[in-house]
Amino acid sequence: MEVNGLIDHTNLKQNATAEDIKKLCAEAKQYKFATVAINSCWVSLAHAELEDSGVGITSCIGFPLGAASTAAKVAEAKQSVADGTTEIDMVINGGHLVAGDDDYVIADIKAVVEAAGSVPVKVILECCLLDDEQIVRACKDCMAAGAAFVKTSTGFST
Repeated sequence: MEVNGLIDHTNLKQNATAEDIKKLCAEAKQYKFATVAINSCWVSLAHAELEDSGVGITSCIGFPLGAASTAAKVAEAKQSVADGTTEIDMVINGGHLVAGDDDYVIADIKAVVEAAGSVPVKVILECCLLDDEQIVRACKDCMAAGAAFVKTSTGFST
């Protein structure tokens, strides 16, 4: 089985430069990775670098904390779509989830899903910060909001 086509080649460093993103894109093309996962400010550059390569772009929204306002996440998603992203990873609002405010969590995710249109939205939980009941509720909230699927960690809290 070829695993290359399942890999999201990632650079979400705060100090990533244009040269870092160009290198990431070149590696993704060379090894035929599924996507590059990058901060939203680099989507237009990655789109230009990856044109006609078959490599997708995953824009990370509200990364890494998920604590941005819904309006900020929606604006970031819309800009990412306009810039050429093919997937969106958004971080769940963990504070509202832990507080039991499922209505807020669902509305937050649903707003990003709607802003993304046909671009699939994947929701990232921080499972290492949640108990089993919270993880189950988060998954149910993601389903109710129309997310494509759920991821388990940003990697920043572990």
